[in-house]
Amino acid sequence: MLDSGGNVHVVAINKSTAPQVVTFSIPGYVSAVGALLTAPAFDSTSGITIGGQTFDGSTNGAIQGKHLQYPVTVGKGAFTVTVPAISAVILTASK
Repeated sequence: MLDSGGNVHVVAINKSTAPQVVTFSIPGYVSAVGALLTAPAFDSTSGITIGGQTFDGSTNGAIQGKHLQYPVTVGKGAFTVTVPAISAVILTASK
C-alpha cells in the first residue's frame, strides 16, 4: 500500500510454526523499518501487540507502551526480514 507521504507498507504474515525469511524488492526505496505484530492466538481479542504497543488497558483509545522497531536488513535494492512463527511484520519503506 502506498500512503499519502509516499511510503510503501507491506505486511508479511507467517502462519507457519517456524520462522520465515522474506525479501521484498521495492524499486526506488532505500530505507525501511519494521513493526512486529504478535498475539497469543489467531482469535485473540487481548494481548495483541503492534511494534511492542497495545490497546489493552487503554481507557481513551490511545495506544499504550513504547514503540519497538523490528530489524529489517537493507541491501542491493531489497529489504529482508525474518518473520517469527505465527506472527506478522509490517514493513514501511521510504525513499
